[in-house]
Amino acid sequence: MKNIVLLSSVLAFAFACGPAEREGSEVIEEIEETVEDVRSEVTPDWVVYEGNIPCLDCDYISMELWLEHDETEVTPDYRLVMEYNNTPAGDTEEEVEGNYTIIAGHGQDRDATLYQLNPGTNEPRYFVLNEDRTITMLGEDMQPLDEEVDEDYNYTLQLKEAEE
Repeated sequence: MKNIVLLSSVLAFAFACGPAEREGSEVIEEIEETVEDVRSEVTPDWVVYEGNIPCLDCDYISMELWLEHDETEVTPDYRLVMEYNNTPAGDTEEEVEGNYTIIAGHGQDRDATLYQLNPGTNEPRYFVLNEDRTITMLGEDMQPLDEEVDEDYNYTLQLKEAEE
């Protein structure tokens, strides 16, 4: 949330102080660069997981999941960015945002931590936190997805360490 406020402030400043003769496309390019800079920043306010998961109609999906880490938020936010690589239409990107809920216990494991991503539709996504600090995507029924053993493409996302 702090990043959104910061980004809004930067954009408001850019529009207020920019020269009048500036072309519209130049302003749009600057905004896109600013958004990309904010999105690529890993901060203590966000925990980021990334990995490549299998895809039915493309080579694989590069997935990046951002979970807001703010103890004061009742419903923390998330951002899920998925890049579909080599689809029939070429590479495409999808971004989904919403809030998430932490559910204690999963199946027989009462100590498990389950993340329920709520995109604002009736189709939540589920991830379970593993002991090695990775997370694994689950199906709609909150059960493990059938996966072929492939160390490059599976349903597990790795924790991205903060860059110093």
